[in-house]
Amino acid sequence: MNFPELKTEQRILMLMKDMKDLTREDQIRLLTAFDKLQILSKEVGEISKARGKLAFLQNIEEYKEKMQWINDYVKSKGCEEIIFTKPEDYDVSSDDYDYYYAYKTPTQIKEEEEKRKQAMGKLQNKEKGEDIDIPE
Repeated sequence: MNFPELKTEQRILMLMKDMKDLTREDQIRLLTAFDKLQILSKEVGEISKARGKLAFLQNIEEYKEKMQWINDYVKSKGCEEIIFTKPEDYDVSSDDYDYYYAYKTPTQIKEEEEKRKQAMGKLQNKEKGEDIDIPE
């Protein structure tokens, strides 16, 4: 019998395993910071997403600050990944939130890692001045 894969892993937890000197308190602090950004979650209905986007736009500075805190915190703990790539953009931030915080199957994780690597490579090339279109 072939059982379907279960969504059992969060990418942020996988990253946390690799961060050196990350205490239990650090882990709680980081996961709590993600919880405060649930407005970005894709696992809600369309009406909730629309309300979330409106609330995000009304309080954009507050949410940008929270996302930047996460970026700075993981960097201070030895992680070189940028978690939130465009904090001023709700849709991009929602994608980033989902990528790191939503539970995934092992297959989903592998597929999404490849897509993200390609997108990040294109973004880095664009920053270097190469003219490459990045799908949104």
